[in-house]
Amino acid sequence: MFLFLGAYAQDLLDFSLAGGTILKWWNNKRIWMIRAISPYLLGSIDYFLKSIGISTFGINVTSNVIHEEQSKRYEQGIFEFGVASPLFVPPTTAAMINLISFLKGKAGFFKDGNLGEVFMQLFISSFVVVNCWPIYEAIALRKDGGKMPAKTIVTSALLAWILYSMASLILKP
Repeated sequence: MFLFLGAYAQDLLDFSLAGGTILKWWNNKRIWMIRAISPYLLGSIDYFLKSIGISTFGINVTSNVIHEEQSKRYEQGIFEFGVASPLFVPPTTAAMINLISFLKGKAGFFKDGNLGEVFMQLFISSFVVVNCWPIYEAIALRKDGGKMPAKTIVTSALLAWILYSMASLILKP
C-alpha cells in the first residue's frame, strides 16, 4: 500500500510541477484506467478475429463537431459519455462489477466484523469505485447530453451479470 500511495503521490507531484491541477491529474488517472480496459481489450479481440479470418470491427468516421454544451463540460473537467460506443462497455461493466463487489464486501464486513481478512479487498475495490465515479454519475445522476446511453448501460449490466454469474459458479465453495 505504501508503494501504491507513494507512486500516486510522486505522479501528482510531477503533474503539479508541470502546471496541472489536482482535478486534471485525477481525470488523467481515470482516462488511463479507461484506456487500459477499453482499447486494449477491443484491440486484442480485433487482432484475434483477424488472425482466425473472421471479419472485424469497422471504423466509423464521425463528426467531430463539439456543441457549446459539450465544450462547457470539457472545460469543467466533466467526462462525456453521451454517444453510444463499444469503448464505454468494458469500463462500465468493470465499474458495475466493482461496485457490486465493494457492496458485498462491505456487507460481509458488517456481518462478520473481521476487517483483517477483507481490508485489502475493500481498499482496492473502494479505490476503483472512486475512480469510476464519472461512470456511476453518467449512469444514474446526470440529466444532460453527457449521460450514458441506455444501450450501453443495458449491455454492460447484462455482461456484468453474466461475468458475475460465471465467477460465482467457478468460485463456489
